[in-house]
Amino acid sequence: MIVEPVGSCSTLVTNEIVKKNSEALDEDLSNLLYVFEELITAKSDVSSLNSEQIFRKDLKVVEANNICVAVSSVPQLVKKYLQREDIDVDLQNISESYNYDIIVLMGIDVSGEVERDLAVVSRRKTLREELSVYLLEGKDGHLELEVVEIQFKNINLFNQKNRTASRKIVLPLIKDWLERK
Repeated sequence: MIVEPVGSCSTLVTNEIVKKNSEALDEDLSNLLYVFEELITAKSDVSSLNSEQIFRKDLKVVEANNICVAVSSVPQLVKKYLQREDIDVDLQNISESYNYDIIVLMGIDVSGEVERDLAVVSRRKTLREELSVYLLEGKDGHLELEVVEIQFKNINLFNQKNRTASRKIVLPLIKDWLERK
């Protein structure tokens, strides 16, 4: 298994192919890789989307013990997403419209070295704080979260130093926390 911070898996695959057979990287394969990179760039472009459209673009919802948690992966760092005009009002409206008790925002930036961050959003302070502590400490701090001070009172923001921990890691932690409630 190979784990390296790269812009995309195509970079990693291409490097492995070239290591084994440099002749394999012909013009057709190069063109396919270029198209793939262009598609990834286009998929990450959210400049024409409003806050809710970005939020709903890649969304999972989990519920247990009468607590509903929306987990949204946004194709930019959460700290950048939170700079949108009226984002706190938008998130509150989304939460109320869909009856989410908590929103977890997971951000990623792959433009250089991979960066991740995560936010726990809720007007219900007790739930927000409990889930935040659980994610900070869960699996012995596996996510390697660092608190980031921000201006919003209903949002806890964290830098995520474990760049390999995607939603596939975070979502089971959230489910576990919900089941313990």
